[in-house]
Amino acid sequence: ICRLEKLLCSTHYVLMEIQQKLMMVYMQMKVVDRPAKDRKIQLCHNILQYMDKIDPDNENSQKRQRVRSCLVETKLEVLTQDYRMGIVDKNRLAKALGEKQELMCTGSRQNK
Repeated sequence: ICRLEKLLCSTHYVLMEIQQKLMMVYMQMKVVDRPAKDRKIQLCHNILQYMDKIDPDNENSQKRQRVRSCLVETKLEVLTQDYRMGIVDKNRLAKALGEKQELMCTGSRQNK
């Protein structure tokens, strides 16, 4: 991916397809190590930015919600781990919990 990013625009469809497939692999397997979680977060951010550019009016699409959910869940895992190690304060962890709550509320409103 790094080599392709030097040749292609960051939002080129080939790059985005590779990143989406890689993110799907990360979502299906139980990611336990920190570098993999950080990469998963980065992929989610890249995909969401791409979705914002190509389809900004479709904020509540099922695919976008799945990616956002993956992002929030992974960030929460990382922040919880950092909090236990004393790296992150309660406020950042509380903010992440708030994002998860908001996402859950949005999802339950869409299901109705």
